[in-house]
Amino acid sequence: MDTPADSFSLPHAVRELDRLATQARDLAAHTGVLFRRAGITAGQRVLDLGCGPGDVALIAAEIVGPGGHVVGVDRSPVAVAAARDRAHLAGYLNTTFKTGDAANLAIIGEFDVIVGRLVLMDLPDPMKALRSLRKYLRPQGLMVLQETAIGAPLVSVLHHAGYHTQGICISPPTSVWQERLLGVWARVAGDFRS
Repeated sequence: MDTPADSFSLPHAVRELDRLATQARDLAAHTGVLFRRAGITAGQRVLDLGCGPGDVALIAAEIVGPGGHVVGVDRSPVAVAAARDRAHLAGYLNTTFKTGDAANLAIIGEFDVIVGRLVLMDLPDPMKALRSLRKYLRPQGLMVLQETAIGAPLVSVLHHAGYHTQGICISPPTSVWQERLLGVWARVAGDFRS
């Protein structure tokens, strides 16, 4: 759910959140496997791009535990409100959700990990966005993305944006999501802070 809320009606937004919830249930197991293989662990600080109603953020919050923290950002205030409500109802005290645009993010803080699922396809210039996100990663920070395997050449985009690929995980098609998802984790190449 990475669409401006004013571009459609509230009933449409609610239907979109329902569609995303069904998709999220179908993809949850693979996302959890990807995050663990990539090395997300307890105590880390994670930024979730295009968080929608919070499905990916809650998977990350479970992994990082009470000693870690997850910040989810999405352009849709409706999705951010839904994510906050879900996290509160589920008892996740280690989450924060903010309205923001992954392509032009303006938040405070550094993160051990930045994650995103099916978010690059909604960005006008994924490479530019990935370059600008480096400033939010701590040294040796980890980028973990899960995108369609038939979409943009994810490994190439990450490489050209200044990341070194560390691993790849491909999901099988599921009953709801018929495409394979390519999960890639990468670390910032060099020191981009100067």
